[in-house]
Amino acid sequence: MTLDLIMMSRFNSFKKLLTIEKDQMVKSMETIFNQDITIDEIKVLNKLNPGRKIDNKIVYEISTEDDLRNADLSRLFFIRGNQQIAEKYLNEIKDPKLKYFLTH
Repeated sequence: MTLDLIMMSRFNSFKKLLTIEKDQMVKSMETIFNQDITIDEIKVLNKLNPGRKIDNKIVYEISTEDDLRNADLSRLFFIRGNQQIAEKYLNEIKDPKLKYFLTH
């Protein structure tokens, strides 16, 4: 196989990967950034999230897994005083350790 064919094959693989990631982003779940979150609320969430810092929407949406998104949504609605919606997002969390951490 020539170098050109190898490069073309790698390019096509990379192109497919980008298309898949783009499609997944379009279908991505709700995040705190869909909830008109304020700077003050982000500051509170950052204090509640040891070892994590929320400061960039794009990085957050690409790198944050679903359970952590649901945890952040639950905390956001708890901060806002809406227990019913906070519990809805808490119940979406599949990781039992994370759910335990959030409730104890």
